[in-house]
Amino acid sequence: MLVRILLQIWDFLTRWTKVIWVCRVSATSAFLALMLFLLAEPARDLFLERESYNLYSSVYFGLVLGWAIIVHYVARKALEQQAWAIRDGAWPPHDRDLRSARDRYRLAAAWVPRLLGLLCIVSVLYGVVQAAIDIRPIEDVLGLKTPFRLLGYAAVVLLSYGGYIVLRRAFVDSNTRYQSWPTYLSEFVWGRDQDLLIESEPFWFFRRAPALGAKTSAHRKPGALDAASILLMIALVGIWIALLVWPDWIEWLAPRAVFVVFVLSLPVVLLGFLSMLSHRYRFPFIAAPILGFAILTGGLSATFHDLRPLTGASADRVSRSQLADAVRRWKKGNCGTSQGECTAQPIIIASAGGASRAAFFSASVVGAMLDDDRIDLRHRLFAISGVSGGAVGAAAIRAALDDSGGGKAAPCMHVQPSWFKSSERSKGPYTWKECLQILTSGDFLSRPFVGLVFRDLFGFPLHHLKMKDRAVLLEEAIEEHYEAVVPSDSKTGDVGLRRALGDFTGAQDRWTPLLLLNTTSARDGRRSIVSDLLPFQCNGQSEKRLFRAAVDLFETYDQPDRRPNRCSDEKTAPDAVPPQQAFRLSTSAVVSARFPIISPQAGIRRPCSPEEAKCGGGGLTSSGATPPKTGSLVDMLVDGGYFENEGLTTARELAQAISELGGDLEGLKPVIVHITNTPISETGEGQGVPSRDKLLESWHATFTAPFGALVGTRDGHAAEAFNATSDALDKGRDAKKEPSRLISFRVYDKATSHDDKTTCSLLPIERSAGAEKPADRIKSLSMSWWLSGAVQSYLDNQLCHSKNIERFEELIKAANSP
Repeated sequence: MLVRILLQIWDFLTRWTKVIWVCRVSATSAFLALMLFLLAEPARDLFLERESYNLYSSVYFGLVLGWAIIVHYVARKALEQQAWAIRDGAWPPHDRDLRSARDRYRLAAAWVPRLLGLLCIVSVLYGVVQAAIDIRPIEDVLGLKTPFRLLGYAAVVLLSYGGYIVLRRAFVDSNTRYQSWPTYLSEFVWGRDQDLLIESEPFWFFRRAPALGAKTSAHRKPGALDAASILLMIALVGIWIALLVWPDWIEWLAPRAVFVVFVLSLPVVLLGFLSMLSHRYRFPFIAAPILGFAILTGGLSATFHDLRPLTGASADRVSRSQLADAVRRWKKGNCGTSQGECTAQPIIIASAGGASRAAFFSASVVGAMLDDDRIDLRHRLFAISGVSGGAVGAAAIRAALDDSGGGKAAPCMHVQPSWFKSSERSKGPYTWKECLQILTSGDFLSRPFVGLVFRDLFGFPLHHLKMKDRAVLLEEAIEEHYEAVVPSDSKTGDVGLRRALGDFTGAQDRWTPLLLLNTTSARDGRRSIVSDLLPFQCNGQSEKRLFRAAVDLFETYDQPDRRPNRCSDEKTAPDAVPPQQAFRLSTSAVVSARFPIISPQAGIRRPCSPEEAKCGGGGLTSSGATPPKTGSLVDMLVDGGYFENEGLTTARELAQAISELGGDLEGLKPVIVHITNTPISETGEGQGVPSRDKLLESWHATFTAPFGALVGTRDGHAAEAFNATSDALDKGRDAKKEPSRLISFRVYDKATSHDDKTTCSLLPIERSAGAEKPADRIKSLSMSWWLSGAVQSYLDNQLCHSKNIERFEELIKAANSP
């Protein structure tokens, strides 16, 4: 008896598993959605819009219904094929074998497509509910609208899908229209009289297209859905090709949450047809092309992911200065030519990584400081050490300061709907905080994700057609968003974030902060710094490295014979020799933000020397022309957070180098402003070693623990870098009663309540009695290249936190302390 039960259970599992495998394209789409909303906070973040968009929500949930119907339809069409159920024997299969297979798989074949379509809707429903739970602790404090308001749309979609599933055959098959409802529902539940194993060839639509009224099987006539599927497949293939060529379409065709449904549903029909071919001809029509293109891309398009160089006027103006010269220019801008005592101290910002969350919070903090007259940050700011998303924020800050022309007013002229205050602040002028927030709140996810899904897979042919990889698409998304906010009349194209790193045109008479953008070498795990500051200081005729263990990207590109004796001859002074390559601000920032999946590694190849006989083609130039030929691959760069995610190591070494300068530059005491964005509790902030709470045990730890350790190393290195920086800068400070030289602005796991929710700043807030509202701790804060209005509002709210306000007061004292 037990054996019989076990065999029945095994038979049940094998039947249902095989049906799911046949429907694998639809199943992949549905299960990807489930995993996305179950595990990825950025996906649930899509439901956390600050404003309510009824039309947008209606379109989104309408597309969710369409997606569920496509998943259901493609699964059914796959099950209509006869090839998957027949293992061996002559073709076409015998009727007896088909009848046996129909009896065996009838129930599973009826319900698997229905459940897969339902899973699409349930996944979205889970995302809405979980987003509402995530935001509940801060909902009242920030005045946000709960995502629960979307459940009405979800309920309509759920009922519509249920009605479609139950009533579909009553409209498709005329034989069922005159059945009694009990008979109809019984056949629906048990899967009788369904179109299972009726097609002998996967090219069914070629026969049905010319004469849709003719019978093509013994079971039914083709219906309108068959004609619609043909048109749908043609349309989706056309859209796919269009996205390959014009990936920027996605930002207006399918913005934000619509994009997720668009990507999950777009390939289903075409891939479903390829899976039918796979069963009929016993060849992997999906896996083989993917593997083939991957091999061809790696072998024949090795330069596809190379770092994008810049040519043109801006590239020709690139120059890098030694530290002492840069500090003299900074001092002249802050102290003038007076020989008297000057108490101004250079400020170095260390901007931590964290995708758009990092860029937005860094922009908010810096913008609030620029708006405050108590500290002249416009002139005090010496440099920004950025990592990953913090590097993108640093580049936006640098470009905006350049475009402001040295004036106090922010350069932003327009607002974008992705900013959380766009509806209430649709017209300027904008403050610095608002301007920098607008610049860092764009949709920087859709375009590179299209590159990942639709373009980089086919890197081999597309690279030779001068198409760009997903990293360049991210760079262009950042560039174009900046130019939409800060328009320019320049016809050269060297504007905004398209300007070269090291191009200080128009800023000779005013100070512009330096950038030190941190990335990680895949060759040996060292920091690779992209900067418009030379990595060494001439001490007589010898060199002294500023960053002893790090490599410099421009040095990596230089030929070895250009490096010796750089301090020995005034005619070949290091700041008189331009670098061999130039890069846009956007490229310099994104090379620091090369985290897996969204961005690929960046290949580094030296330009060919005259001695090299064989050289390959380079990447893409700004004009699309072929750049100078490049030699061998010398390095590959990945996200700067692999080494240390806070940017503090580079900031500390720069501050120490400034402190050691002598002569007219002696006595400077730099202040490091640390801006980090990972939520932390107030009680755990000063904890040296975090407590070891109970760790959730899992069966997959053997496989996942090494990868978890690799990712977790980012935070471990960051903690050590913070302690090392604090020790180096604040040594002996308490005895001398000096202000701290390391000041951290943080994101806390509680929102701050105050009377005016629209003007969070670093100014002290007068709080009336009873004005405080309790706020529970948030579980986490999403991190992606797109931020919802709710997350933006939460980050903006952190400027009202009493600890951040206190630290700004400390910064004011430290920046003017001798």
